[in-house]
Amino acid sequence: MGRSSPGRWTGTPHWLAVVAVVLTCAALLLENLDGYHNDFGGNYRGEPPIINWTHGWPFIAVVRSSISRGSIRNKPLDYTSRWPIDDASVSRVYFVRLVIDLAIAFALVVGAGWAAQVWAMRMPVPNQFGLKTAFALLTLSAVITVVAMPLSRLESLRFILHYSALTIIAFALTGTLGTALLCTIRYCIPRRASHQVG
Repeated sequence: MGRSSPGRWTGTPHWLAVVAVVLTCAALLLENLDGYHNDFGGNYRGEPPIINWTHGWPFIAVVRSSISRGSIRNKPLDYTSRWPIDDASVSRVYFVRLVIDLAIAFALVVGAGWAAQVWAMRMPVPNQFGLKTAFALLTLSAVITVVAMPLSRLESLRFILHYSALTIIAFALTGTLGTALLCTIRYCIPRRASHQVG
């Protein structure tokens, strides 16, 4: 149990915080490992050999060749995997961008977990976050994803996963910033007097 009474931190993360961290990590891993140009303004419709695989979010940090080393002239090209799981040659590494991407990822993961923990501790009853609320949030996320996604890309699982990941990242960012703002205004969101002990 992450808490013994409402609003009191006992040292164990609430399950909401764990879920927030896992979802944010999964979304960031997808955006960073997928070799398509998922950076802001990237070439979403580009295909090899026109493009090389690029990794890093929100900034391109690593570039891998999309053509296998064994491909030679007058023979069909052999393309490498867009995921960094093969021996595709790395043509460029942007160290500064890589550090920035890692810093952003770390901040988003920690922020999402912290924000979820803060709101979980405000619940008057442990695990008050019920199935109806979870379903409502999932529905809202799905609606935002579909609205933000051009209809021409709905047929591609890649684009569905990409926009879903961006939706999760957006929730993590807005949740972190919103919670930080409220904490600043309300001194870490004090509980209502009716929920205070004593």
